Amino acid sequence: PLMVQRFLAPDEVFERCLAGLAAADIARAMATSAQWRRAGGKADVWLSAVLRGTRKGAYATSITVAGIAHWLERELGGEIESNRGHLIRLQSTRELRHLLRYLSEFHNGVEVEPANARRALSWYIRSAVNVTATVEILNFWPHSSWVLLRALPPLADDECDDRWGEDGVGLVGSTVHIRCWDSAILPQGRLGKGMCYILDAGARGELFHLAGLSRMEIGAHRISGHALNGCLRLECTMGRWPCGCVELPLPPCSRDAFLHTTMGDSALDVADGEGLNAALDIADAASWL
Repeated sequence: PLMVQRFLAPDEVFERCLAGLAAADIARAMATSAQWRRAGGKADVWLSAVLRGTRKGAYATSITVAGIAHWLERELGGEIESNRGHLIRLQSTRELRHLLRYLSEFHNGVEVEPANARRALSWYIRSAVNVTATVEILNFWPHSSWVLLRALPPLADDECDDRWGEDGVGLVGSTVHIRCWDSAILPQGRLGKGMCYILDAGARGELFHLAGLSRMEIGAHRISGHALNGCLRLECTMGRWPCGCVELPLPPCSRDAFLHTTMGDSALDVADGEGLNAALDIADAASWL
């Protein structure tokens, strides 16, 4: 050849190439050269991957648009157990790729491990089952969060309209009661009683309230629902606890506590409500399907 020209494409070209790809494809591209790494470091590149969601074993997790906005603006640092190094590192950055990696490799906020399942004593619903499982809820946000857990579809379909979506989770009109346990085990060296609270809304699910960057673990928890084709599907949604919400008198669970069981006679009813007049806004929530 008489002449050879070489030119370096601008970073914007590489960013447009990565936009819309899955997280694994973006990671592979970033491993090839420094320019791909620079392009993959931009938040816009990971936006569609985070919205598309990620999977960790049986858990599929997605973050809403408003949830991403909160993530990019949240406070860093905070009080975290020293043995949760992955969460400490997560709270040192606002990059979406680090959030996606945390959800797909370490913890997605709510993890349920079934121990046993039995057919429910309900002669008119043959698919009804009661599952005993361990439940770990981790609030990886620096603010107080609510977590709503339910089986899908619920046992009483006629009592539970499906209001899970961008507009909100409806609890208006629900008959609820708050169950309380004062026997949770606290981390070594922490004084006081370990408390666990659950707002039971029946077919509409169970609501937990966790302080920022804290977790709650339950050794044995009962979940009731329909078993379809031998499987019980669970849905969980997490969102920011509304400031000054007097309609939901649910205290936060003790930080980093472990409760052996929520079954049997250990529950203490501390409040009952008829026709709860409250709705949870999940515009800034993360949803687990």
